[in-house]
Amino acid sequence: MAETPTMRRALRLAEHSRDAQDLQRLLTVVREPVPTPGPGEVLVRVEASPCNPSDLIYLAGEYPAARPLPAIPGFEGAGTVVATGGGWTRLFAGRRVAFATAEDGDGSWCDYAVVPAGQCIPLPGSVPSEQGATTIVNPLTAWSMVDRARRERAPAIVHTAAVSQLGQQLLVLAGERRLPVIAVVRRADQADRARALGAAIAIDLLDDDADEQLTRACRELGASLAFDAIGATWPERLLRAMGAGSTCVVYGALGETTEMHLDLGTMLSGECRVEGFYLGRWMRRAPLLRRLAAIRDVRRRFATGSLATEIAERVDLDGYPAALVRYRGAMSRGKVMLVPHGAELAGRQR
Repeated sequence: MAETPTMRRALRLAEHSRDAQDLQRLLTVVREPVPTPGPGEVLVRVEASPCNPSDLIYLAGEYPAARPLPAIPGFEGAGTVVATGGGWTRLFAGRRVAFATAEDGDGSWCDYAVVPAGQCIPLPGSVPSEQGATTIVNPLTAWSMVDRARRERAPAIVHTAAVSQLGQQLLVLAGERRLPVIAVVRRADQADRARALGAAIAIDLLDDDADEQLTRACRELGASLAFDAIGATWPERLLRAMGAGSTCVVYGALGETTEMHLDLGTMLSGECRVEGFYLGRWMRRAPLLRRLAAIRDVRRRFATGSLATEIAERVDLDGYPAALVRYRGAMSRGKVMLVPHGAELAGRQR
């Protein structure tokens, strides 16, 4: 393996804030010693790391993974293993991997990151690092949702933010399993996009009769399971539309507030249920064979390009805070990708 430098560059978050403009002040580039991997860990030369909506929730201080501040954010990435903690982790030496970071350690928004070897996935040679960097958070979440619907034999599901990067991947996975999806979007052109990706019904939530459309769609397709990325008033709206015995799984908070509003009458009279979904917890609790099946399936699909992520912008560490502000204002246009060592390296294949 190539010689590793003694110093690294990283983005450190000083304090949490929901104000997007604050990110340019609170996220600063620092120089510090490159950490040494311990037992069960590897050191990765980070070639690409995305920002996901979950990262924005973390920056606001409202995410389950509570890294002590000041901290390096970033939940996933891809790069080349340049050092290991010995033992079985030597199997990763010199390999290009996708990785998820430890919940209580530094994240991926740096040029060299120590990560748990057990959370590394070797990348096929056909997958560029910037695509490899998106193989964990969104696709595994989408996979788990479709898998749950399949195991519960759901006739159809409802999904909000349906043309987000995760939403598009869910539509692909659901379409292959012939699972009808009622897609809730925020603009007419997004509704057209959702239909083109295979949504059975697409509803623009800005329509005056959006709730009536949603209720009719749920009754027509028999939907009683919804996955919500917005929060706020949407879990209750979804439960009302689906009716008695329905379940809403909340996995994001793209609304203006992280507070949710639930009517007690809706919950009690319809025996409805609201659940939360957190990928880290699912990965810990799901049966081993199911987790392995998810990783194998997602890895194969990225190798064929069927779950490719749209990249809207590629920036280095210095430009990343400003890029995050742009991403927060237009998430549906694609990911903002951190490329600490240059876009050419992030886009490479082997």
